[in-house]
Amino acid sequence: IESGSPFFSTLASLLADLEENTAFSGYDYKASRAGSPSAYGRGICNQEISQSDCTECLKNLGGRIRNICDNAIGARVQLTDCYIQY
Repeated sequence: IESGSPFFSTLASLLADLEENTAFSGYDYKASRAGSPSAYGRGICNQEISQSDCTECLKNLGGRIRNICDNAIGARVQLTDCYIQY
């Protein structure tokens, strides 16, 4: 994914949504972005951690997922207490 591309912007919006809303949606949240290009994602947290820890865990993943997965058009990454896929 090239920085500045339409999908890069869509993905950034999707990841921010997952980071901010998963903890407040039963620790398992699905989101999508319609349009061209469209994107779909899911955030999950361990229900044993606090909402703030869930949010921080997902922000950590969201900030690193593109580097971890080499800017792939689809990715899944899991830490001990949280998971993101797009």
